[in-house]
Amino acid sequence: MRTASKPRYVHRIALLAALFAATVSFPAAAAEETAESLQKRCDASDWAACGSLAARYSTANGVAQDETRATELYLKACDGGVLIACSLAATQHLHGRGVAKNAAKAVALYTKACDSGYANGCYHLALHYDEDTEPAKDDEKIVDLLTKACDGDIFEACTLLAFRYQKGQGVVKDLPKAAALYRAACDAGAATIQACHWLAVLHLKGDGVPKDAAKAVALFQKACDGKYHAACSLLGTYYYLGKDLPKDLPKAAAFFERACNGDNASACHLLSFMYSDGDGVAPDKMKGATLLAKACKLGEQKACATTVAATPTIVAPAAAKPAASGCQIVKVGLGVDTVASVERDIKARGGTPNTGGSGGIGKFTMSTLSGDYSDGGPGVAAVIYAFDATGPAGRLIAVTISRQVDFGALYAKLATDRKAALTKVFGALKSKSATEHSGATAGCTLTLTENPDGGWFYEVYRLSE
Repeated sequence: MRTASKPRYVHRIALLAALFAATVSFPAAAAEETAESLQKRCDASDWAACGSLAARYSTANGVAQDETRATELYLKACDGGVLIACSLAATQHLHGRGVAKNAAKAVALYTKACDSGYANGCYHLALHYDEDTEPAKDDEKIVDLLTKACDGDIFEACTLLAFRYQKGQGVVKDLPKAAALYRAACDAGAATIQACHWLAVLHLKGDGVPKDAAKAVALFQKACDGKYHAACSLLGTYYYLGKDLPKDLPKAAAFFERACNGDNASACHLLSFMYSDGDGVAPDKMKGATLLAKACKLGEQKACATTVAATPTIVAPAAAKPAASGCQIVKVGLGVDTVASVERDIKARGGTPNTGGSGGIGKFTMSTLSGDYSDGGPGVAAVIYAFDATGPAGRLIAVTISRQVDFGALYAKLATDRKAALTKVFGALKSKSATEHSGATAGCTLTLTENPDGGWFYEVYRLSE
């Protein structure tokens, strides 16, 4: 689960938003002034009026949208010394709005604005250099530009600069300095509310500031209330795990709910587990399935391959049931061996059969979209059945059980417990590598594939009887 990402990604939106905020940035133009009046003033060398008129053309404010005209007017205002117009003209060239894309021209215009004392120009130039990969990034230059912007009270730049001091990117690592910058940005208001989130992380860990869980919670709460949903999600995670904060599942669920409502995919994913299992909330498998689908739609890849039965809680492995031979352990454990019995079994567990694909030529597959497979052992996320025909009359030839848990210690326990349980059936497992293992018994082969970084553990049982 991803709990945090570089704060600079939040500000990529600001690169575009600056243009649409431009109308209020030229004080010489009254809101009720007509485009004709602005044009007359522009023609009379009132450069601020040229900039205001450019913003009107860019945002279709009282005139038909015309990005070409907007760019021409921004350049005219820039030549007349209106520095914000230089920055906005740079944005037009960088993104090809009303003019051919020209990164070199954009850099020249941002540089002119920055060197002339327009701090926001320094900020946007830093963003451009940070995102540009050709040539290689000059982290020291980016830090210099962010420093100029931050000194000019561009608190978005202070947040990015703080992150660099926190990580030692282009500057000597300095956690107290990072904390001070985050604090300044956090106090600045809603536009930099994510700085409160990062300052909270420092206080929770005691990195560069006194360790103070109460202050951290207050800062997380401030960021969450400011609709920085990553803060809601991370605070929920701390309460969920009981790490650095007391374990409190109802609080975790409440914060996950807020984050999920703000389209935070990880929060939706974890909340789906909680509703499926009734952890801190009333059990509601339907809601769990809905949340899981939302997490998948929002881009949480693990959710796309997981059922609501998946849970990061380790449970004791079910006692092995006696098996006649070989892969009967699969049949006995899951109670299926034909297409009809698979379908009945999935529905009986509260799931929906998925028969929409094939596992190869001459092979019919059916998988679970949801359902309770806790009797198959811990962390069952999905079960896929393969039959030796393209239709439902085929014989079961393989079963793949995908298991998943998040967080390193839980995964290590899952892997240890499963390999121990399977050794009792298949004997000593052969290891092709640290993450690939196999076993065999009468009429059945077993293949294990581990993915500890992703939290996945795959068991493939192939029937040969």
